[in-house]
Amino acid sequence: MNNLDKQYQSLLQDILDNGVEKKDRTGTGTKSIFGYTIRHNMQDGFPLLTTKKMAWKQIVTELLWFLRGDTNIKFLHDNNCHIWDGDYAKSGRTDGELGPIYGKQWRSWETREWVHLPATDERPEMDALMPAHIDQIANLIRDLKTNPDSRRLMVNAWNVGELDQMVLP
Repeated sequence: MNNLDKQYQSLLQDILDNGVEKKDRTGTGTKSIFGYTIRHNMQDGFPLLTTKKMAWKQIVTELLWFLRGDTNIKFLHDNNCHIWDGDYAKSGRTDGELGPIYGKQWRSWETREWVHLPATDERPEMDALMPAHIDQIANLIRDLKTNPDSRRLMVNAWNVGELDQMVLP
């Protein structure tokens, strides 16, 4: 058993011993504790638990989908990944879109700033003001290369201003 598994099992035991019953969106309820932290050094390998079976292909497919900045379920279905099917079905949508979820926030976080996109021969319809976007993944990669000791090496997918548009906030 690796160190991550030991920390995870310690967390589970702490939840069983000291957890508080909470209601959740699924209706099954949960037992939780506040503020527990598991620390993992990435030099020790990918933080995948070995105490339970993991759907590795599904995990990788979903991560690649996020990194593409995609928000449409089609890519997942094309790769036989159905991890979002339940939330999509509950949403009542039929266009395949899940809203501005993780991938959109990682790759195209909308800012309050506006940029002018002039018309071009290829796109004469442009010449418009468009919201500026931040590619958090590109910024993270750049910063890892140029300032690897920064304390600001992070991405965030929790965009409170767009929660009401997401299938699963």
